[in-house]
Amino acid sequence: PSAAAQEYLVAELGVALGDVQVVSAEMTQFSDSCLGLGQADESCLQAITPGWIIMLDVAGQSYEAHTDETGQQVRVVGLMD
Repeated sequence: PSAAAQEYLVAELGVALGDVQVVSAEMTQFSDSCLGLGQADESCLQAITPGWIIMLDVAGQSYEAHTDETGQQVRVVGLMD
């Protein structure tokens, strides 16, 4: 999941993979299928979803990524479309 979060930031920010550092990764359980980061116009299934909260650093800027258990779904606080 950490690698998926790093790759997400590389794509979104246009930075090199080496510029994205993993600060911490903590297992958690989100209360919905949107990993706790659903948008107002989005329908999220209310179900316990195992996943990770991953803190990343890019040139001194902190980012909080939420992923599902496998890293297939990645959402970053403040970078949602």
